[in-house]
Amino acid sequence: MDEWAAQWTAAFAASSERFNKMHGAPGSGHGGQFVSSGGGTGTTKTKTATTTHSVPHHPVTTGQPSPGGSHAARKRQLTAKIHADQAKITTLEHELHQQEKAMHAASAAAAHHKSQAASSAKAGHHRAAAHHHRRHAHHHRKSLSHRQRISQIHTELHKLRQEVKGLRQQVAKL
Repeated sequence: MDEWAAQWTAAFAASSERFNKMHGAPGSGHGGQFVSSGGGTGTTKTKTATTTHSVPHHPVTTGQPSPGGSHAARKRQLTAKIHADQAKITTLEHELHQQEKAMHAASAAAAHHKSQAASSAKAGHHRAAAHHHRRHAHHHRKSLSHRQRISQIHTELHKLRQEVKGLRQQVAKL
């Protein structure tokens, strides 16, 4: 039985690998739980000498624009950026109009519930007055969040419009 156990242990040890190969062996002195792929010995590897390649001093023209780009290529890049920014402006303006409509609806609902709360309180219906007061507060908070988002959209629109203006000036200079 001992012979079988020894064979099984040897076979298991030979075929198994660590689940996390980057995990250090228990009790090893590498200074942490995880080790680098280099083994963590702390020694630097020597670099092999690189060979010098014969690189032409003048670039070969392949019909492709140069890395710096030509004026036409730069102009195409700028106009593409302008069109992308204009599309973003359009979507932001659409969102702005939706936020403004939602803000006006929330403000109207808040005003309605405020007046309902006042009339209920005046009539002595305290439970109804409390309900309308809570609904007024809810719609007022919604109105404020819409106002905040509208302010953010205005800021984004201003930045994008200024960027488009600058890009158009760059295109005009080319």
